[in-house]
Amino acid sequence: MSQFALPRFPRGPFYQCIAVSQGPDPTGSWHRYEFTMSQTKLNDYPKFGVWPDGYYMAINQFSCSIFGCSWGGQGVVAFERDAMLNGAPARMVYFDLYSVNANLGGMLPSDLDGPPPPLGAPNYFVEVDDSTWGFPRDQLQIWEFHVDWSNPANLSTFNHNLDLATAGFNPDLCGYARNCIPQGNSAYKVDAISDRLMYRLQYRNFGDYQTLVTNHTVDVNGADRAGIRWYELRNSGGGWSIRQQGTYSPGTDHRWMGSIAMNGQGDIALGYSRTNASPLYPSVYATGRLASDDATTPLGQLPQPELMIVNGSGYQTHSAARWGDYSQMTVDPLDDCTFWYTQEYYQTTGSAPWQTRIASIQLGDCGPGTPPAAPTLLTATPGDGEVSLSWTGSAGADTYNVKRATASGGPYAAVSTGVATTSYTDTTVTNGTTYYYVVTAVNSVDESANSNETSATPAAPIAPEGPTHLTATPGDGQVSLSWTGSVGADTYNVKRSTISGGSYSSVSTGVATTSYTDTTVTNGTTYYYVVTAVNSVDESANSNEASATPAASPVPATPSNLVATGGPGKKQIKLSWNAAQGATSHNIYRGTASGGPYVLTATGVSSTNYTNTGLSSGTTYYYVVTGVNSSGEGPASNEATATAR
Repeated sequence: MSQFALPRFPRGPFYQCIAVSQGPDPTGSWHRYEFTMSQTKLNDYPKFGVWPDGYYMAINQFSCSIFGCSWGGQGVVAFERDAMLNGAPARMVYFDLYSVNANLGGMLPSDLDGPPPPLGAPNYFVEVDDSTWGFPRDQLQIWEFHVDWSNPANLSTFNHNLDLATAGFNPDLCGYARNCIPQGNSAYKVDAISDRLMYRLQYRNFGDYQTLVTNHTVDVNGADRAGIRWYELRNSGGGWSIRQQGTYSPGTDHRWMGSIAMNGQGDIALGYSRTNASPLYPSVYATGRLASDDATTPLGQLPQPELMIVNGSGYQTHSAARWGDYSQMTVDPLDDCTFWYTQEYYQTTGSAPWQTRIASIQLGDCGPGTPPAAPTLLTATPGDGEVSLSWTGSAGADTYNVKRATASGGPYAAVSTGVATTSYTDTTVTNGTTYYYVVTAVNSVDESANSNETSATPAAPIAPEGPTHLTATPGDGQVSLSWTGSVGADTYNVKRSTISGGSYSSVSTGVATTSYTDTTVTNGTTYYYVVTAVNSVDESANSNEASATPAASPVPATPSNLVATGGPGKKQIKLSWNAAQGATSHNIYRGTASGGPYVLTATGVSSTNYTNTGLSSGTTYYYVVTGVNSSGEGPASNEATATAR
């Protein structure tokens, strides 16, 4: 549960209060937290997403003072979930995006259902943009929020991932006025909230691919009739793309305030409010698409029959005209198939006597459920007193059990149960002993068969072997080194001498890559290099020796085949030539007599042609060209002459 707190509004500070249940019973005890968000910015319209490493939140910010509030930009926040689940002191990471782009706003964080995302995956934030809002096209923006709780202030990032062009849509319902959607035949209308995505941005990991589903309200006919634009995004390993998109708006009724989700079978459910000008008051409806519909129905359509959950028998008369902020479609965590939808409606007319309806929806045959498939691609990496395991998760799995044996094929004993991620480090091992591992997937129905077996033998680390294939390439005031790395090396030390065989002195230590450029050399001196590998145990023997003699680069060669032609316009002469070898640019010289003297006319010409303008008609000009690089200017080309028209 969450709620923002404004004890001195419109003055700060502004708070976000969060309560985390201490168990599965919501009537039990809760861990309660109060986070200070800002001294000057109100954290409005908070939307949450649950992720393995945090509770992620998007907020619309408003800069407030005693004179009122004005738009303050998009804010994004991550709260330390592990600590909050245990009632421990918790930290947060906050980014204010106003200085990045003041037009950003209405983002949603991704909210996890089903198996966890790949280890280390960021939380995804998505925003919908319209071309009339100052963006180049109708699109979805995807951002990535990565939190590193080991050093959250310095290592956490919020970065733009990509923009996905959508089919065109029109979000302008009633000029974005709140009194827009009719409520039956009453004189009162309510807000469409058509300028942002509607909660949730649901994330699901199917193993071979990941999905995001979301929705927003649009004008479907240019005459302020509301319908719901929905999207399924998919990432099969090459990045996010729109797999399908569509607008749901059968008949002439208004549909808005939607929420969408996908279950573990790949079925999609969309819930929303529905009304018309007469006689239907705002009511609760839903529709959807089965995964099996892909075989018979084009993508982008919701072919399942529209389901009436409850018809409203009253309407809202409150002057604010706000029809809530969002509704919510979720998936039952027990069978990962049944949908649960929460939405408001009115039984009786009044200012704000709304009712809340919670409905369960099964689009297909959820049945008793099925156990998950066995995990795949289990790997084991030995360490010092530990074995690190990783595997590909199973669709429909809630947790995993890790088992091991000291003989191939078992019998296996449980090492850990209820593992929520697709990796595990076994620290209850003895160096020198070979262990054989399998992993099973578990859900509310049953446990899967074993994964593939994998083995590892933990061992204390040893000093690395010396690097090999060291090469040295001379340059101007530098020598570039590269080598083949050593197994078990953490870093490398680079050493040199001016005598073959040493003794060698250190040039650089702690080099983390297998290449290094030495810029502390003198041109004309021959240097002899070796490299050693280093880890926590010791330093290796020297690599092979490699030598190089740095030298200054020569000036460019002479440009050739300089040709001068009058034109292409009046008072112009066009030049062309063959580039000087080693040149990074060219200088153009001009005279009015053969053999000079020449005056520098142009510098830094990177191409092999140049048009000299502003000349005197009827005058004959003589040109030469030189090449230029960091070492200086080379000799002049042949002379070319032409007469300006």
